[in-house]
Amino acid sequence: MKIFKLENFENNPNTSFTLDLDDRLFNFTIKWNDYAQCAFLWLYDADMTPIVLGRALVNNLLIRTDRRLLPQDLRFAHINGETYEPTLDNIGEEFAFFYGS
Repeated sequence: MKIFKLENFENNPNTSFTLDLDDRLFNFTIKWNDYAQCAFLWLYDADMTPIVLGRALVNNLLIRTDRRLLPQDLRFAHINGETYEPTLDNIGEEFAFFYGS
């Protein structure tokens, strides 16, 4: 299982990065929305084919898509299993993406 956090997100609440998952590159864009008080995810494959567009990052979010686009499940959750929702102040330190089994 791969785990990755949004480090330093509170200082840069609109960020994009590329990750290698299952030997394929994926482009993540995470943007904080002040009005909604949550972050949103845009996920694309290496060719910028959309996989997930504008999904709110809530605690314990399971992102399932077409297995041809994203071979395994992606989950966004608190790193210690807590049940509260992410805020701009804690999302980078206390929450992470979990990829795989």
